[in-house]
Amino acid sequence: AGVSTQSTGSSGINAEYGEILEREQASEQEEEQACYEQIRSNYKQWEQQNDSRINFISKTSDYETLQMAKQKQSALAEKSRREPPSSAGMVEHNTLLRMLTTTVHSGRHINIPLSETPPPPGRDITSPHKVLPAISPRASR
Repeated sequence: AGVSTQSTGSSGINAEYGEILEREQASEQEEEQACYEQIRSNYKQWEQQNDSRINFISKTSDYETLQMAKQKQSALAEKSRREPPSSAGMVEHNTLLRMLTTTVHSGRHINIPLSETPPPPGRDITSPHKVLPAISPRASR
């Protein structure tokens, strides 16, 4: 009876050991895949940089290639611009109003009495513009 319990116990250990090995192998394979993806990504970036470098060298050493690149760039810039909206059926309003001298912001009006004190030294008396005293926002409430 003792032999059968030992064989059952060892087969359970072997099964658990096999599962552990499978998980480790799967984990290693995932790490390896991630490493290969990183290598592919780095190589693709290197290829793009190399192509860009070759393109730059060809543009700077050959005038015709430079002209073609400029034409492509201007064509792409022109294509990316928004088209102005059509003016069909729209009414244009004149934005310049004659005789407009002031702008009034509704909601806040402050009356400032003019003082009869003489102007400070150096101030031009003939100026039509009055210097207004500073008003704190709390005082105007």
